[in-house]
Amino acid sequence: MAVGGGETRARPAVEALPAAALCLLVALVPLAFAAVLEEPFLAAKEVLVAAGAGAVAALWLLRGQPGLVLSPVWMALGWLAVAGAVSAALSSRPAVSLEAGWGLFPYFLLFVVALGLLRSASGRTMLAHALVAAGTIEAVYVLVQYTLGDPLFDASRLPGKWRTFGTLGNPNWTGEFLAAAALVSLGRLAELGTARARRWVLPAVALMVLALAATLARGAWLACAVGVAAYFWIRRPAGRLRLSHWAPAVALAAAALIILPLVYRPAAVEHLLNIKSVRGRVFIWAVTGTMIQAAPWFGHGLGTFGLHFPHYQARAFAQDWAAPFLSNASATTHAHNDYLQAWAETGLLGLAGLGVLVWMVIRRGRALAGDPLALGCWAALISLLVNAAVAFPLHLPASLMLFAVLLGAVEGAACARAVPVSLPRFAALLVAAALLLAGSLSSYQRLAADAELAGAGPPCCGVQGGK
Repeated sequence: MAVGGGETRARPAVEALPAAALCLLVALVPLAFAAVLEEPFLAAKEVLVAAGAGAVAALWLLRGQPGLVLSPVWMALGWLAVAGAVSAALSSRPAVSLEAGWGLFPYFLLFVVALGLLRSASGRTMLAHALVAAGTIEAVYVLVQYTLGDPLFDASRLPGKWRTFGTLGNPNWTGEFLAAAALVSLGRLAELGTARARRWVLPAVALMVLALAATLARGAWLACAVGVAAYFWIRRPAGRLRLSHWAPAVALAAAALIILPLVYRPAAVEHLLNIKSVRGRVFIWAVTGTMIQAAPWFGHGLGTFGLHFPHYQARAFAQDWAAPFLSNASATTHAHNDYLQAWAETGLLGLAGLGVLVWMVIRRGRALAGDPLALGCWAALISLLVNAAVAFPLHLPASLMLFAVLLGAVEGAACARAVPVSLPRFAALLVAAALLLAGSLSSYQRLAADAELAGAGPPCCGVQGGK
């Protein structure tokens, strides 16, 4: 009898293991970096995502009878897959496009697993705890960088803003993560009923907002503001939140948290008033427009933006309109606008698929008005989509992983129907082994690519590349 009781108590723990592994991965990826690598921030995260996605998916399958949630998002993802396949088939560099498509597989896998594991409120609570912890650690590290300097790297030669690069290697990328983590934490804060329960989450949210202000990432500020506004707007009509009582306090607190770092370091004001970076992005968008004009329907091929951009930039400088932007020339591999880059790489077909996905995410908010934590995850998705208009979060390992997992959590909370997938034990073991092998091979290939980059020359990403 005692043995049977022990097995009964152990079963819930075993069933919760895949969700715990997924949430641990979500917390570790943004914080992971390895100074020994040539790309210490990007490479470490990509290796962890590739290996972690395979391991979490294997655990999910081995748990037994995973459920396939029936979500309308599958239609948008299928559309995007078709657009990517067509662009790869017509690509000027098919090998590059195929490699880019394969690189997206771990994130798709994480979405599928999150969709199945985070349907329960307990799973989403576990995810919130992971993001509160990771966001707090990131916030403390950023504030140490801002006030005392980085304790691990010599960042003394980096100007102003670029010293708060966090564990993601760039202040803008760090701001994206902090904004999303703060919004999920806001949902968790609203879910907790007592002041005693909130006493740990409230300081964490304050630290994240203060660190977000310290990054001076204007795009992340805008994304966070839109996410907060969307959260309160959805909660208001349900009668669960009096916006008129909360709005002034939230606005004053946000203003104070932004103003204090600026007063402490006046050089920050100079950065915020500097429009050179804005001009640079406008020029990148203009050059991207000429790329789109050359292949509007099916694009130049998935993952080929960086290969084609120098050619179209050179053609732009041969025209009079580009002369004022000569000082903004760059060798960027991203359009700093994920929607324009999707159009340039996959054509109007891919842009339409991405638009359908965005529309589905936006419409999902009202269905989550009664679940503050799920709504916080939705607001974090909104912030990432807003930031995608001025940056490239959907091309970075930490933010794309976060987007995939949050999308799974939101759809899992909103969709009630699920179809059980019954696999024989042996088949489940084979699929799990294949996923683990695929994750290991992807990780090895990424490490090999980093080693080749080390032999080719100086680093091109991370703090220096972002700068």
